[in-house]
Amino acid sequence: MPARTTIDHTLLGALVHAHKALRQRGDRDLGRLGLRVGQDLVLLRLAEGEMSQGCLPSAWGGAGHGQYHVGRLAKAGLVARRSDASDGRVTKIRLTPKGRALEIP
Repeated sequence: MPARTTIDHTLLGALVHAHKALRQRGDRDLGRLGLRVGQDLVLLRLAEGEMSQGCLPSAWGGAGHGQYHVGRLAKAGLVARRSDASDGRVTKIRLTPKGRALEIP
């Protein structure tokens, strides 16, 4: 049984290393555009069309941080928010022309 533990730790270590490397690469590449990792997913999803802010995290299979990312992107002028005409409780998010102009790596 100890051999399995050693293999599991080796695999876990390799996955952690790969995750860190991908995160660093993402931070570097997206940082050139003034973005952070995670914000690219919001922009890519909104490139498909407007959607409610509440649906954004589920659009990429994640949870949380959607409101945080949208707030930062709105402050940067990359996305715009508006109340839904049929339900004022719903906030719709869309790309601005500045957001559409970005080329996400």
